[in-house]
Amino acid sequence: MQDTFQGKQAMTNQVKGGRVAAVDMLRGLAVAAMLMVNNAGDWSHVSPWLEHAAWHGCQPADLIFPCFLVLTGIGLGLSVCQPEAAPRPGVLQAAIRRSLRLMVLGVVLHLIAMWLIDGRAFRLPGVLQRIGLCFLLVSVWGVYVQTPQKRWASVLVVGGVYTAWLLSGASLLPGQNVADQLDIAVFGHWAMPPENGSAGGDPEGLGSLAGALISVMLGVLIATPLRTRRWGWLGALALTLMLSGWLFSFWLPLNKHLWTPSFALWTTGISLAILLVLQAAVSLCRLPAFGTSLGINAIVIYAGAWVATCVLSFFAADQWLYRHLILSGPWTVLGPAFCSALYAAAFTACFAALAVWMRRRGWRWVI
Repeated sequence: MQDTFQGKQAMTNQVKGGRVAAVDMLRGLAVAAMLMVNNAGDWSHVSPWLEHAAWHGCQPADLIFPCFLVLTGIGLGLSVCQPEAAPRPGVLQAAIRRSLRLMVLGVVLHLIAMWLIDGRAFRLPGVLQRIGLCFLLVSVWGVYVQTPQKRWASVLVVGGVYTAWLLSGASLLPGQNVADQLDIAVFGHWAMPPENGSAGGDPEGLGSLAGALISVMLGVLIATPLRTRRWGWLGALALTLMLSGWLFSFWLPLNKHLWTPSFALWTTGISLAILLVLQAAVSLCRLPAFGTSLGINAIVIYAGAWVATCVLSFFAADQWLYRHLILSGPWTVLGPAFCSALYAAAFTACFAALAVWMRRRGWRWVI
């Protein structure tokens, strides 16, 4: 009984001032995984663990961005969307400013990629643009819709309407579904071109925005029991979300590009389960809070890594480094996919070290 009490008290001590240690950990691990996926040494030989599903399905790499959006929702639920938050005009003004900064930064990063990477076309939608737009819309929703019952009802309405819209089209195939057709009509040649990995439309376009909003809204709903340390309830919720997403996938498949409601439920459940495992690891097993440094400066590290990738590509330094540091080592006997992943791991480790250095100096930059 005493051990149980101490365990509960330890988990309680990890929640201070509305901040949960595992949230920064998971955000940092998500950033690290994103850098790994985005920086293969050889794109002709990518480890299956670092590849997205071709269309329907959910690979480990497909969990990264949904996890980040769920954490965005949790952050909103612990701050902007709390009932006791600041007066609405001030809250919304701050949300608008931050969302605009995120979207502008995303566009600037795509401009840098167009200028520095040979043959890279400009793309208007993107990861930061989606985060910024979701941040704004969910902030407005969280400020004006505050009871849990109305919030859960809102998630069901958004999911139901989005499902009906997706199924109203003649097909769910790439380029033929209604979400892709909307993105092609709105963005035209500014959507992600097929040579950059798009199967049609844009994976971060307006067509699939409703699915991404579901992930962020669920994050807001997770925040309240997380703040009040209802670990058992959260564990049951994680299982319920995963089971619901899996069952729903027999009707509407898991699909990251379309961000189907089944995909939103499935990935939110997995993200919550990982968060709870990390929280238990830190609180009960006394493991170090690894990944926290990356989580604290997540957007800055993401943007810095993006710029570094573009600069390395412009000078062909990435190819030189891969040939002379990776392909010249004894680990080449493990195969080209391993070498490609090793380059990605080394790239990620450099930015992880930078994040640790920034944290030790007390630097925390919030976009």
